[in-house]
Amino acid sequence: MTAAGTPSWINDILSQLFIRDAKQSRGYRSIVDYYTGVRDRVFRLDAVNARLERENKRLSAKVEAGRIVANLPNPSELESKVLNLQEEVINLHRQIDKLQCEAKEKQNKIEEQTNRIKELNNLLAESNKINRTCMETIEHLKSANSTLLDEQTANALTVERLEYDKRELVEERTQYLAQITFLQKQIEDLKNTESDMRLQLQRELIHRGLLDAACMPLSVEESPSDQKCRTLSSLPDVIAFSITTADDVNCVRISPSGDLFSYGGLDRKVWLCNIKGGG
Repeated sequence: MTAAGTPSWINDILSQLFIRDAKQSRGYRSIVDYYTGVRDRVFRLDAVNARLERENKRLSAKVEAGRIVANLPNPSELESKVLNLQEEVINLHRQIDKLQCEAKEKQNKIEEQTNRIKELNNLLAESNKINRTCMETIEHLKSANSTLLDEQTANALTVERLEYDKRELVEERTQYLAQITFLQKQIEDLKNTESDMRLQLQRELIHRGLLDAACMPLSVEESPSDQKCRTLSSLPDVIAFSITTADDVNCVRISPSGDLFSYGGLDRKVWLCNIKGGG
């Protein structure tokens, strides 16, 4: 007798217990049947013994009667009858002794069987106790198995949820990385554009300042002016700069302060230089 979903090892234990109980039950029934048969035979032997005792008493009475009539005529005939009766009495006593011995042997066997039955009953009680303990252990194991299955199911669901969340996080991370890459690229493009615009603006300012300085009608004989040169505000404070112009420039110009001068040649470049120690 197995239950659905019960592990196989539990079913094996239950089947072995059922087989053992069936064998013990058959053994007990055979012992009880044998004990009943022996008891019936003892009862029959007791009845035979009582009958033989009554017959013995009857024969003894006959013997006594024979002795009384021994003085009657035909003593030889009476003596033969008495002898026959004595032989019958002796045979009956022998049968009684034999039956008593058999009854005693049967009684001893019955006592042995009774003791054996008591031992088997004790073993059966211990076996039933062990069986109950095993059944309780099986119930505990079933409960623990059910709890483990529930925990396993919950863990499986948790793992599936975590895997789903992990996939979502991986997708979001991929999207964020793509967005970060795109934004970094845009930032780099904006930085490059800003750098290009600053460089272009710086070049345009330098170019414009140099062109303004190159186009100013200055002379070395003019007195210094207190005004700042327009090129000073647009030029970095370095020793020399050069720009490439669209046309050839062949000229030299000096600022009114005498600190800067520019010159150009046939290579389409205009140079702006600082004059150290001038003033």
